[in-house]
Amino acid sequence: MGLDQNWYTGPTSDQLLSPQHDRTVLALDMSPSGDSVVTASADHGLRVYSMKTGKQLRQLYNKRYGHTDWVTTCAYLTDGRVLSASMDKRLCLWDKSIVKCSDLQGHNGSISKVKVDDRNIAISGSYDSSLLVWNLDTLECC
Repeated sequence: MGLDQNWYTGPTSDQLLSPQHDRTVLALDMSPSGDSVVTASADHGLRVYSMKTGKQLRQLYNKRYGHTDWVTTCAYLTDGRVLSASMDKRLCLWDKSIVKCSDLQGHNGSISKVKVDDRNIAISGSYDSSLLVWNLDTLECC
């Protein structure tokens, strides 16, 4: 019939990411290398999973660092750090090796989206109707 048979049979490498969030997953981003994915959730945390094994590599949240409300968006930087944003009006720039983040504050409303380019410049959009541009190397709003 000319159609790829995989369309009918589906992927052959499905796997469940484990452990899963206990609340709704609101956003995700694939690492630049394609070997991991970060997920953001209504449980206030982020999880990093291996794309090869499906196993959790890291949980980005603890009592000292992280969001206090739903995490609505996240993005990988080319160097492996993760930028996340939340309904708590903050952006968190997560260290690539330990569970610690730098808070970036500037919005007066929940943040709905972040995008990062290959020069570590990010833009964040908020319910306060603002767009802010960030230099993630200096942690300054431009």
